[in-house]
Amino acid sequence: MNRITVISPSNIEIEYRLAGPGSRAAAAVLDLLLQSAAFALYALPFILLSGGYGGPSGLNVLGWRAGALLAGLFVIFFGYYVTAETFMNGRTFGKHMFGLRVLRVNGMPVAIIHSLIRNIFKLTVDMPGVGLLLIMFTKKHVRVGDIAASTIVVAEPPVNAPPPRVYTAAQRGLEEGSSPDAPRLNEKETALLKKYFARKDTLADGGESVRKAFARRISERGGAPETAVTDEYLAGLLSERPYIIPRSSIT
Repeated sequence: MNRITVISPSNIEIEYRLAGPGSRAAAAVLDLLLQSAAFALYALPFILLSGGYGGPSGLNVLGWRAGALLAGLFVIFFGYYVTAETFMNGRTFGKHMFGLRVLRVNGMPVAIIHSLIRNIFKLTVDMPGVGLLLIMFTKKHVRVGDIAASTIVVAEPPVNAPPPRVYTAAQRGLEEGSSPDAPRLNEKETALLKKYFARKDTLADGGESVRKAFARRISERGGAPETAVTDEYLAGLLSERPYIIPRSSIT
């Protein structure tokens, strides 16, 4: 599976695995099955009542029922994606089942505007199979909607997997400073830190409270000062790579 490195607004490079055409197609099929079942349940009362009110038997395509059915069709087959991706952190139920998530190209979560754009194209330009072909043959596995909305679809690591690799200019040796001995993490701390990196984007404060708790603990154990304990420092503890702390972070 291809990998991509995105640069966040804080100038941090994070490596993700891109979702391939197979997993994306499987997630889309599951979503379509759920949507079809929901629409069938919604449309059933209108179909059963279509012969009433003195009208002809069968669906009265010129009546209010047709309008209600079209409105339901729009909400279920368009609103579903926008609502799910906006309020489920870039996931639909299908994507959740296959461990996929929509992100902006800078690694930030999608907002409603990004979901609206990508799904307008999903139901128009990408619908006749164009989207699947582009996912198969583009380097980043993106369709027209992803290009227009500046989004990508990534495969999230399992809960017990290492977090995405995180680098900064300091870690690449572009900035010199000091590197105090880092404390070793016990098994419980390692597991908690992995969960922090895997889920920090879903936390209300972006994981800031968890990071500060780790910073206090590390400082109390003779490691780096609290002001120097950043996400990059914590990632270095997990990977057991030395992290060079900029002088400006040491007080």
